[in-house]
Amino acid sequence: IMAIDKIQSESINLADNFAFTGTVTGTPTGLNHFQVFNKTSDQSVSADTNTTITWTGASTHQPAVGSALASVSSGIFSFSQTGIYMVNANITVQMNANDGHSRKAILSFKKTVNNSTYTTEADAETSIPNTDGGELNKGNLTGQFLIDITDTTNDKFLLQWFLQSNACTIKTNSSTNDRTIVQIARISDT
Repeated sequence: IMAIDKIQSESINLADNFAFTGTVTGTPTGLNHFQVFNKTSDQSVSADTNTTITWTGASTHQPAVGSALASVSSGIFSFSQTGIYMVNANITVQMNANDGHSRKAILSFKKTVNNSTYTTEADAETSIPNTDGGELNKGNLTGQFLIDITDTTNDKFLLQWFLQSNACTIKTNSSTNDRTIVQIARISDT
């Protein structure tokens, strides 16, 4: 029988290297889940209308980590595992008319806890100026928020785009780089 030594935490120098032959529990393991969703087609947005942004699949330019815990359908994201998730969104738009502009453009993060009623949890706002160059003006908004998924049946989120004046198009990704994306990382248990 092998004796078990009990070591006081004050006597361990954590700067030293240790070679373990058994299982060590309770240590951080790093990021276990990361997904990136993108657009593969442009999406038209009318002026003065909240429009749910639709997504078509995984990015081919950014890596995924772990299994797919998030899925999207008709712009609504759902989860197969509870936890706290970090959501990062980058939305690129182009005005539909030359010299088109808008005093207000808003990217809203909306969550439901009953699979029905969505409330705004966070938003990002900017304006798209008229650069007066006879070109299609472009704009970009990014935003981040944490979402606590405690019920995989009812807890969901979506992203909406609002433009105060003039119509625009949410731009698709190109064949060589990402442009409009949502990154989702599971960062801890709920």
